[in-house]
Amino acid sequence: MRVFRDSYFRTCLRALVCAVLAGTAACSVYDPELTQSRQNAVQVSAGRGASDASSECGQANGSCARAHASATCVNGVCLIVSCDTPYADCDDNPDNGCEADLSSTDHCGLCYAACNLNHARARCDNGRCTLDACESGYESCDDNGSNGCERGINSVRDCGKCNLTCGKPAHGTAGCNAGQCGVGQCEPGFGDCNGNPRDGCEQALTDIAHCGSCQSSCQLPHVARSLCENGSCVVRGCEPGWEDCNGKPEDGCEADLASAATCGVCGRACALPHVSRGLCSAVNGTPQCQIDKRCDEGQGSCDSSLRGCQAGYADCDGKPENGCETPLDRLNSCGSCGKSCVEEHASSACENGRCVVRECDPGYARCADGGACQSLLSDPKNCGACGKVCDGATPQCTGGRCTAQSCGAERADCDAQANNACETSLNDTRNCGGCGIGCATRPHASASCQSGQCRLGPCESGWADCDGDARNGCEVALDGLDDCGACNKPCSVAHGEARCAAGTCQVARCEAGREDCNDDVADGCEVDLSLPDNCGSCGTSCRGLPNVAASSCSAEGCGVQCANQRADCDRQLQNGCEADLSAAQSCGGCGRDCTALSNVTSARCQEGSCRELVCEAGSGDCNDEAADGCERSLRTASDCGACDAPCAPAHAQADCSTGKCRASKCDSGYGDCDGDAKNGCETLLSSSQHCGACGKSCAGGARCTNGTCGCIADEDCGSGQACCEGKCVSTAGTCFPWPCIPGTDLSANRANCGGCGALCLTWCCGALL
Repeated sequence: MRVFRDSYFRTCLRALVCAVLAGTAACSVYDPELTQSRQNAVQVSAGRGASDASSECGQANGSCARAHASATCVNGVCLIVSCDTPYADCDDNPDNGCEADLSSTDHCGLCYAACNLNHARARCDNGRCTLDACESGYESCDDNGSNGCERGINSVRDCGKCNLTCGKPAHGTAGCNAGQCGVGQCEPGFGDCNGNPRDGCEQALTDIAHCGSCQSSCQLPHVARSLCENGSCVVRGCEPGWEDCNGKPEDGCEADLASAATCGVCGRACALPHVSRGLCSAVNGTPQCQIDKRCDEGQGSCDSSLRGCQAGYADCDGKPENGCETPLDRLNSCGSCGKSCVEEHASSACENGRCVVRECDPGYARCADGGACQSLLSDPKNCGACGKVCDGATPQCTGGRCTAQSCGAERADCDAQANNACETSLNDTRNCGGCGIGCATRPHASASCQSGQCRLGPCESGWADCDGDARNGCEVALDGLDDCGACNKPCSVAHGEARCAAGTCQVARCEAGREDCNDDVADGCEVDLSLPDNCGSCGTSCRGLPNVAASSCSAEGCGVQCANQRADCDRQLQNGCEADLSAAQSCGGCGRDCTALSNVTSARCQEGSCRELVCEAGSGDCNDEAADGCERSLRTASDCGACDAPCAPAHAQADCSTGKCRASKCDSGYGDCDGDAKNGCETLLSSSQHCGACGKSCAGGARCTNGTCGCIADEDCGSGQACCEGKCVSTAGTCFPWPCIPGTDLSANRANCGGCGALCLTWCCGALL
């Protein structure tokens, strides 16, 4: 830039000298150096390089053409003289001509006067913005096209078209859906079950076919009597033999009291010891758990004591309460009830349900192959051993010894000494029934001899002789689950695991979801914790809670069905359904606090919905939806002071910061001359009455051009101006063939340089400043 400035000053200095020496050959106006500097000055001042000038205009006396304009070529530069109607040069760039169409919505009547209407498509008619068409769902209800389509037509007050208000349907509030009037919301206790908006909410939701909702029926399984109370089904009586155990009215009386799962009462399941198949049957009119003794399919006949029992057990005592109490692997019940393997004078065993004789007792032997165990104690032909015969005239065998002595009962001559006769008692444990036959100590018992037979003495504490065979002693510990405290006294727990401690049957643990609430092992883990009487734990009842119509139990705890207009909002079981759904703080549901809605100061609850919202200043409930409160600010261009009251003053910038619509700034070329904010800047400031400003009129009927009054005579114009074709224009300056000297006034009019119509094709230079 500095190089150009220095070159320019040198050129201008030369031009000044040449002006003094005008007419000399050395200072021709077509001097190449001066001409080149002049061209550079034009290009730099226009802000473009040498290549921008049109090829036609770049030559002497050339011409140029620009879009929608009359243009002239001055010193290689195209200048616009005038624009074609209805175009204007709005960007002050002569290269693209008069680019703006003043009949378009971007430049309607004036440069940059765009048509932007609320929810509408606009058009430009004769320089003024007018409404062309509304967006879907909106209409112009006030017949004022300048504020566009200001009202939505999907509300109950404008449903489908302006001012078409939807009437209140029977038992409900009005609603508008897709431009059609219908039901907005039904009153509590009513429903639109047929889907016909003409009859509103026609169905009362209080009968057993429509209880609480259109699809909810109280005609429930095995229910003898049901009611619809407060919109909920309530079971008031079950069919005989059925009960509502789970508290869920939707499945009616679901429990069969004749089933093994609920025998007689809720939660009582038949789980008898060692019973594989239980059933519930009436005994003297009372349901009791029994053993299902029906023969299996395909069996013509079967042992009744074994039917329904687990393998290896039998019901030998016929008492169903202790189940199949007898193990079938013992000597006195080997394979079946009462089948004893105990044989006189022999040691036996029960193997796979069959009796096996192992050996004879001391003093006894099988002298005949396959025969019984016979006594060797008094038979003189088999005295002490098979085939041993006692000699003598009167042979005798006493206590398994041959003797000449005649001994009384229970005495024997065991030492064969005549002097002491029958010295040995056969009733002591060393010689029990025979000489030298000692009674061995048996497991968990003391030995004794009675009537010449080895017998068991008292059993150790906690042990018993359950098979009746003294030879194996007190063989059974009475802390087992089959013999808890006594022989064949099973210990089992319904729906749980049992233990036998100190001969007493106890509950070790319960199945998941069951509990022993009464501490009675007889009924085991009698409580089903999934039922509402003991929900999750003993004594936690879901029944009888305040304001609860029905209750049930789930893994999460008690589930309550609240009475009409009540709800359980705090999830505290003890206070039931504590929330009043007709109150503003819980209107129609938990957490629906009408007073906490957005921009709401107060409200009422009516029919489960927030009504009569009182909005904070500057806010409004414009969508008639209480859920979002006073959702709109009434200080916006679309809602100014009221819902759907757009602030869109014509040809102006809108301002609704105070809740009242006003024009903050008029568009260029327009003015608010009547002071009415509704029609905005209504006056085009290009008329002779309002030329450039409201009320500024042009004297003598002069024209107004671009906000400036024209003239009739030169005296109508200011100093340095003349009246040229009705316009006051500057005629100051002198035409020079070279750039103006720095410091001179460069604002002179080149088209009227020195006088009206005096076109200067080079430079029009004013006086030094």
